[in-house]
Amino acid sequence: AWMTTSWNEAVVPADAALTVSVKTDKNSIEKEVVFTREAALMSGKVNTFTPDGKGWVYPSHYASGKGTEAKPWVIVSPEQMSFIKDDLAAGEKRWFKLGADIDMTGIDWEPLNAASPYDKEIDFDGDGHTISNFTCSAASYPSFFGVLFGKCHDVTFLNAAINASSKGCGILGGYGGTGGKPCEVDRVHVQGSVISSAGNNVGGMFGTARECTITRSSADVVIDSKGQLVGGLFGADAGTGVMVSDCWTSGTIITTSSIAGGICGDLVATGSSIINCYSTATVTTQFIYGGIVGRAVAGQKSNKNNCTNQDPQNHIEYCVAWNDKLSSDFVPDTSEHYGSATVVGQTAFKNYLKGCVRKADMDFSVCEANTADGGAAPVVQ
Repeated sequence: AWMTTSWNEAVVPADAALTVSVKTDKNSIEKEVVFTREAALMSGKVNTFTPDGKGWVYPSHYASGKGTEAKPWVIVSPEQMSFIKDDLAAGEKRWFKLGADIDMTGIDWEPLNAASPYDKEIDFDGDGHTISNFTCSAASYPSFFGVLFGKCHDVTFLNAAINASSKGCGILGGYGGTGGKPCEVDRVHVQGSVISSAGNNVGGMFGTARECTITRSSADVVIDSKGQLVGGLFGADAGTGVMVSDCWTSGTIITTSSIAGGICGDLVATGSSIINCYSTATVTTQFIYGGIVGRAVAGQKSNKNNCTNQDPQNHIEYCVAWNDKLSSDFVPDTSEHYGSATVVGQTAFKNYLKGCVRKADMDFSVCEANTADGGAAPVVQ
């Protein structure tokens, strides 16, 4: 390779790295060349060196970076966002970082990792920036990630809109982690709507959380679902359980089916925990609902007089149900329904509920038919 420098001489110190680009009529390639000893680039003259033929790559579509942990790809425009999916690699990890706020108006997003075996690992660093007007109506796991395998942190989704016609949806993912592919969410805030015309597992962040940790995050959402298992952060857990801490939700959660909660609808995997969280969301469903969790049981029998539970060891601790209203608007009180309470709608015998409180003047509907039929009234913790 050869080049002509400016009229000013330049000294390249030992161990310095220069990026060399070679352009052709159709494309260009580049590589990083490290000088093993100090070299002088002479002014106004041809300077030559001989790089080997290995390690040449296509140049980045992004503002900067290499997609590595040390040098993540930096994104500053909606166009650069569109390259993420192509640059993820099966069985490998890629790093991305926002360098500016991104307005995604007019883009119907295709989820990044929505095809089995969901093995495209990502670290998505928002660096305190906002993604606004994000929309997705994809057929499979409509969301930003599809299945989040990796980490998402320090980002806000503002005025997001998810429109789903199948189960499993949320602003971040249909799944937060899956078998052997964990995920981590930290300092992520989502605001917008999640509308599902069919299917279960609907949440503000995730439809299902599996091998997932969510910390210091929030969801201010309007959720309108026709299926079961609906929650402000996620619809249901699965697998080996999830850990949620220092999070909050607000907005409106509506499902014409059942099992809904301010933080999550279903918490049944062994060891799943929700700690130091609160919700102000209004929850409206048929039955099985709570201000924090709709249902935290495993092995439940359908017979109303004989519910046996396994030992899920779920922890719901130091949570605040500050919801204005929890109600069963879609079932008349002349019909029997069950499993409702201000913090956790249903819970197994061997769960751990500690230090939780509720809003004193919460508008909480009690099933009169249950009480008149000789059953226990819903528990007000």
